[in-house]
Amino acid sequence: DARVADDYKELQRIKADLNKQQLTPFLVHYLYARSFFPDIKMSGDVKKASQYYSGQAKKFWLEYDLSLQAMIAMALSREGDALTPADILKSLRERAKTTEELGMYWPANEAGFAWSQAPVEAQSILMEAFNEVAKDKAAVDEMKLWLLKNKQTNSWKTTKATAEACYALLLTGSEWVTS
Repeated sequence: DARVADDYKELQRIKADLNKQQLTPFLVHYLYARSFFPDIKMSGDVKKASQYYSGQAKKFWLEYDLSLQAMIAMALSREGDALTPADILKSLRERAKTTEELGMYWPANEAGFAWSQAPVEAQSILMEAFNEVAKDKAAVDEMKLWLLKNKQTNSWKTTKATAEACYALLLTGSEWVTS
């Protein structure tokens, strides 16, 4: 919280144009992480900064990659915004591809240099967003299929990818492991 408040104060100090995009991937991650703790009160400076960055997320969400868009959708939904998260998920659904063999996935979900450009982790966070925000078990089950096919044909290259995938498989969509 203190770091985010300091970042916002620095923007004001240098007289940055606050109407332009100032939201970094770190700040998107902050909004997502902070949304898990609504009961922890924010000081005035932190609240003002958080509200500013939430506004930035509402305004500039299309400029981020898939996993950051999913994080934005969940963070804003947890803040009580129903419209922006619905728009984000509608956009994500329009860009998804669904096949009988692979289920629902995003062709643009390819590995990159940024931490948020890891396909398994991105698919997992997208599953979480569709499960939590849209409550769309059918779509989540289609996304599970891609994740399992990916494991079958490739490997989940890191322990983080494996943990994210297991989390998404076990806690979203229909119950696949009871039998």
